[in-house]
Amino acid sequence: MGDSSPQIQDNLVEMPKEYEDVMETPDVHRVAMKIQRADENYEKYAAKHEEKPGKGEVLCWYLYGLCSFFVHTVLIPIEFPLIISQTVSLPHAPQQGWLKSYRDLKCGKNEMQL
Repeated sequence: MGDSSPQIQDNLVEMPKEYEDVMETPDVHRVAMKIQRADENYEKYAAKHEEKPGKGEVLCWYLYGLCSFFVHTVLIPIEFPLIISQTVSLPHAPQQGWLKSYRDLKCGKNEMQL
């Protein structure tokens, strides 16, 4: 059973030279080493197929990040509530008054205006 038949050996295909360095390392049983080897192999692959971005592209991405940061930190939480508070007037007084709800429960004026 341990012998491989000559029929199978004849059908084997040799690997290209570029993949030989990947296959030289034996299988490692530690997960950290497997991840590190996978990262190294991916870096070798990506270096061949991916070009580095230019300075203009990097600058545009930084500008995009700054603008999106500005929208999320300034416009949405600060500007929009200020605009809405200036355009919307206070609600009309309810029929039962500000201190009682329509179910005759005692409420504060601020709670009723909410």
